[in-house]
Amino acid sequence: MALGENLKRIREAQGLTQYELSEKTNNIVSQGAISALEKRDSETSRFSAQLAEALGVSINELLGINYTINEESANLIANQSAGNYKVESIPLVDNPAYPSIRRVNLKLSAGIIGFSIEHDVEDKSPIVMQRQWFTSRGYNPAKLLATGLKGDSMSPGMNDGDTIVINTEDTTPVDGVVFAINYEGELLVKRMVRDTGTWWLSSDNPDQRKYPRKQCTGDLCLIIGRIVHKQSEVI
Repeated sequence: MALGENLKRIREAQGLTQYELSEKTNNIVSQGAISALEKRDSETSRFSAQLAEALGVSINELLGINYTINEESANLIANQSAGNYKVESIPLVDNPAYPSIRRVNLKLSAGIIGFSIEHDVEDKSPIVMQRQWFTSRGYNPAKLLATGLKGDSMSPGMNDGDTIVINTEDTTPVDGVVFAINYEGELLVKRMVRDTGTWWLSSDNPDQRKYPRKQCTGDLCLIIGRIVHKQSEVI
């Protein structure tokens, strides 16, 4: 169920008008914003926390989010026949203990450092990690993006269809490390190699005739971020 439909249902069940709900948020969320949210088919909003608090419901209830089960709970389920086990559920949205990484599609232009993103319409589920995974590596969850890898230039380590996570805060080239690159408006995932004072983009695929290395200089080669994680079904 979408946010707008949930918001309207809960608000009306509590006998609140849009103006009254706006007042309960201390006017942080205007009546116009509430009206717009109820009319459109959004999955979430930057006002989700304020609206949930004003309505006295959890964010997950407001958003209609399903719950998933963590590894420990899965083990408990497997042994429930032994009796007296309680399953623990984990909310996947706005959970500070389990930050999520957005799955996106990147839109690039040649010679432009920045990039625009759009949510991955084919797979909207984020990648969820424990907070410790981020803090131990010094990652800011808001600066990580997940996207699909296309092509086999980095095979066998990374393959077509794998999901890669890009740390957009880490854009300093490092010899031998894999980065996402805006190369003349095309997204490339390559290993950066320093050779005779010049940076090169190198493929891991042993077929170097098909995947020759490219020189990384100037506005032709702009670093988007370092690849810090991958998910793959290739075994």
